[in-house]
Amino acid sequence: MFLRLMIPAMMSAFVPINIRKKSNAMLDVKRITKKVPLNKDPGDCAIYTLKYIECLALRKSFDGLCDENIDAIRVKLAAELCDEVRESAKPSNLDLCGVGFKIPHLMDESIE
Repeated sequence: MFLRLMIPAMMSAFVPINIRKKSNAMLDVKRITKKVPLNKDPGDCAIYTLKYIECLALRKSFDGLCDENIDAIRVKLAAELCDEVRESAKPSNLDLCGVGFKIPHLMDESIE
């Protein structure tokens, strides 16, 4: 029940009003049985789940959500996440408790 309340609140906070009308009404639970994409590789279930929720939330079709396209979808999602992390990891956002924080790199020799 918690997710049925939390998801509309999150969508109202983050989805622009020109895409979705703001609403905090509790979600209805419906079982979709037609045109649901089938995930044949169990290693891709997280990507399928994220894109499936995104399609439902934005009222988009599932066209293109299939095993043949999942690798490209995974790369695109990884790039989008990387961009988000880069934006939030600016030096001004990393001053934790007055102590400067440096993002470590794989080739950084100063890491002990």
